[in-house]
Amino acid sequence: MSFWEARFLWQEPMLASVIGAALLGYLGFFVLLRRIAFMSAALSQVSGLGVAVSFLVGSYFGMEPHGPTPWWLSPSAGAFLFAGLGAVLMALPARSKRVTPESVVALCYLAASAFVVVVLANPRIAQEAHEVGDLLFGNAVVVKREDLVELTIAAGITFVIHALFFKEFLFASFDGEAARVFGVPVNRMDL
Repeated sequence: MSFWEARFLWQEPMLASVIGAALLGYLGFFVLLRRIAFMSAALSQVSGLGVAVSFLVGSYFGMEPHGPTPWWLSPSAGAFLFAGLGAVLMALPARSKRVTPESVVALCYLAASAFVVVVLANPRIAQEAHEVGDLLFGNAVVVKREDLVELTIAAGITFVIHALFFKEFLFASFDGEAARVFGVPVNRMDL
């Protein structure tokens, strides 16, 4: 079998890698400009907490890890919900000048890490602990078609939003105080 005849083995992972690299390469510019390099680590930990909590709540409803699960109890929904709430929490303006955005990100990272350990220590879900990493980070070798479609849709939505508000995002990221003076809704752009 030739390389091109075996493309069914590598086509989806390769496309996912290219789309992910394009999206993350573009967003990395704003991450560095805003000095929030550890935001991704914090959101990953908060998402992991969402997955662990979903497993825990599902265990009380009699859900099996690989069985049918209602959408509101799925680990993906829990990860998305917790990541969204974590992003909102970390985007809130500090009430004190002594509290930097980096310290809020660090606090969220540490708190989520600690709570993940506590939740996964529960004997009801101890066997699902390894699935938290699988659900959050996936597997670069096995990319399902539906995962590729979801990634493409998420990248498309992100690029459209950034195309519509590029100047505002750039101005708010580069100099938030000056952007406020010129009427840019910096808090909304941060969110």
